[in-house]
Amino acid sequence: MTQFVGKVSLEYIDSKQAKNILGKIQIKIDDFQLKRRYLSFIYSVYKKYGQDKGGYQSALIAYYGFLSFFPLLVAILSVAQLSILRSQHLRSDVLKALNTYLPIAGKQLQNQVHTKQGASLALGISLLLTIYGSRGVANSIQSAMNHIWQVPMALRAGFPKDAIRSIEIIFIGGFGFIVSGILSSYAAGLHDPTYMRLLTFLGSLIVIFVSLMIVFKLSVSTMHSYKDFLYGSIVAAIGLQIVQLLAGFLITHELRHFNSLYGSLGLVFVVLFWIYLQARILLYASEFDTVRVLKLWPRSFTGFRLTEADKLALTQYVRREIYIDPKKEDVGIRISTEKNNRRS
Repeated sequence: MTQFVGKVSLEYIDSKQAKNILGKIQIKIDDFQLKRRYLSFIYSVYKKYGQDKGGYQSALIAYYGFLSFFPLLVAILSVAQLSILRSQHLRSDVLKALNTYLPIAGKQLQNQVHTKQGASLALGISLLLTIYGSRGVANSIQSAMNHIWQVPMALRAGFPKDAIRSIEIIFIGGFGFIVSGILSSYAAGLHDPTYMRLLTFLGSLIVIFVSLMIVFKLSVSTMHSYKDFLYGSIVAAIGLQIVQLLAGFLITHELRHFNSLYGSLGLVFVVLFWIYLQARILLYASEFDTVRVLKLWPRSFTGFRLTEADKLALTQYVRREIYIDPKKEDVGIRISTEKNNRRS
């Protein structure tokens, strides 16, 4: 049975559930969002993020991000303690920038490295962990982006191409985040007129936007133009900047109890939360692009009727998991309605 809501075609696959009270309420709510273009687009992004296991993908990125980002902070502080930075003023600027980018954590890390001897050992270990974790982050981003963009397993880059792309992602993404973080911390500490702070903030936004667009394109194994990643990069850049601006309140006020109650363990919570939050922003922004480019909206949230976009998404989910080149073997799905089930 097929119903048209505006220009949206809906196929019922379980008409019994649609006839009960709860089903009728769901249909009314569903019809409301399907008739509103922007609302249905937002819901489609949210639904696809869940179906793509975005939370799991974000957690994996956060895990490797912690293994690279946390040791990198220790390495920065170790360098600050060594004679490499003889200027007390320069050392103070480094620590100030660190505390601005990650409140509480920067202060706690500063207390962990006291002597030059301890700083040298911390620097060596931290650099090794940073290299290992950075490669894990790059690999996780590639896996997540290919998953989100519905790239079949058979078409994903293998060794050594994936390793080369990981190195490119590390350098380009790392450069963008470091420069953007420096500009953001510099803007926060400026006592110049407001327009100077706005210009610095705009420069930080442009740097992270360009870096993200390149990283997104490098992460997807199939051919896409930069235009396909344009809006997602804008959303991600703005989202990361907003989170950065709110970092002082979000971490200092909401997570300060971790610092006082759990000590060093609280530091782990803060860093993991911070990285995980940014990973979710990146993946939601990527979903924004995939829903737009792959035409995966509007989507129905009921489990007993499907839109054309639902059927297309389900087909792509199946093809994403195949290990055979789609050009050699076509794989699809057949959606059975309640009527077809009775015949079988």
